[in-house]
Amino acid sequence: MTREIDLTATGMNLRAVRMRKGYRAMDVADMMQVSSASVSHWENGDFLPCTVRLVQLADLYGVPIDSLIIRSMR
Repeated sequence: MTREIDLTATGMNLRAVRMRKGYRAMDVADMMQVSSASVSHWENGDFLPCTVRLVQLADLYGVPIDSLIIRSMR
């Protein structure tokens, strides 16, 4: 068995962390200088943010990067 990133669970986690911090998706998009569609894609589990964006998200939310990514056994 290997551990793989679960895109759906990671997206749901990104949304939950954002909401706990009191940010709207548009706020995050503005602060990170990305489109709101990008934030939506990340939170819907369509794809992961690139490594640079994951670092920015972790810094913005004040959490470790590994707390943003959910892995599952496959």
